[in-house]
Amino acid sequence: EEIEPEMDCRILLVDDDQRSAERVVATLSAGRFHVDCARRGDEAVAALLQSPDAYDVLLIDLLLPGMSLYEILETISGRERFDRLAIVVLVQNNDAMAAIQDIVSLNDMVVGAVTKNSLAAAPHVLARSIREALRARRGALVRS
Repeated sequence: EEIEPEMDCRILLVDDDQRSAERVVATLSAGRFHVDCARRGDEAVAALLQSPDAYDVLLIDLLLPGMSLYEILETISGRERFDRLAIVVLVQNNDAMAAIQDIVSLNDMVVGAVTKNSLAAAPHVLARSIREALRARRGALVRS
């Protein structure tokens, strides 16, 4: 299924670093994504559980206060109402990208990762990664 331009894509951004979050929101808003923000992992889970169909993408920092990425994945994995949710992880740099590979291999909801360092240099990479994540997640659902 082809994903049309980002108009209908709703993203829950979870990042406790305000400057990073502002940069991501500015980048995605320019691409016409709709972005809501949470600062802590437990806030993100509360938002997801309250409105499970509200988001297409969970864009989440690898390191969070309140609840870790692993705990969030444990909470929402396997719940049918989150079947279409694509998760893209924000990592600080390429060194942290290796840690994500284990997460990706263990959880099919996690379909991508983006380094925060790349956002300033190449903001278009984030929008492309989100579109690819949506395609990958929806493609996985069609195959299952």
